[in-house]
Amino acid sequence: MTLDAAREHLATALGGADRQVVAPIAVSGDRERVVLVSDFHAPFTRLDVFARLCRERADRLVIMGDVDDGYAGSTYTKYERVPYTKSLAYAKALLERTAEAFPKVDIIEGNHDLRLEKRLREQLDADIVDAIKVLARGSLSPLKAITENLPNVTLVGTKVEQFDVRWFYQLGDLLVCHADKYSSVPGRTLTVLHKWFSSMRRQLGLKPFRVLAQAHTHQLTWVPLEADQLGLEVGCCCDVQEYMLAPACTGVPQRHGYVTLDMVKDKVEIESIRLHWLD
Repeated sequence: MTLDAAREHLATALGGADRQVVAPIAVSGDRERVVLVSDFHAPFTRLDVFARLCRERADRLVIMGDVDDGYAGSTYTKYERVPYTKSLAYAKALLERTAEAFPKVDIIEGNHDLRLEKRLREQLDADIVDAIKVLARGSLSPLKAITENLPNVTLVGTKVEQFDVRWFYQLGDLLVCHADKYSSVPGRTLTVLHKWFSSMRRQLGLKPFRVLAQAHTHQLTWVPLEADQLGLEVGCCCDVQEYMLAPACTGVPQRHGYVTLDMVKDKVEIESIRLHWLD
């Protein structure tokens, strides 16, 4: 699948012709409407959920990782062929759509987004990897490559000493992450992450946070943490895949959807938080 083919497929499925990306104008003021979404896993994206997402009226979309599936770089047993060119073309077409729907789009990287870089570093000599990185203008991130011409799309993360950490970032008192943590026990992932971020807050340079939002689990939950803190899992926007049906039976049903909330002067209004469960 080429980029043009991906655009044509989305235009057929979602409506609208291919056109130059034009970002909508953000509403000025102290209040900001934010949408949290994760796990598109392109090209295995649930387009009905994605279409509903793009109809939301908000100032900022935060995509919390796993934009593309990176199926070709998976270490799971593969039952079909999905080239990187296909998943990246579809991911770019999806991001163009979000850039047209939302004034600001922030993206953190998930474990699937990092698959290509991991396979390169595992299979190639370090000097070859460095040469590829130079040719790629300093980055091995596929997301960086496919978002360069989208002016209102930003790859965000956290600077920790000399390291660029790409799987979490803080927006006011909202902390969003795509940690490689999962549990079939409801709420367990959030309590583990809350303990880790709280104990590492000084080392990570974090400000006090009131809401912790986690992707990766494909669950949609609201969990009280401390007396004044709340945990969220933000659902997913992808189809079921074969590795989720393995006989180990370690998974739980996916929850398709996303989260919306309002922020006023960089503080989350707790009463504004809404979980959109679309199954």
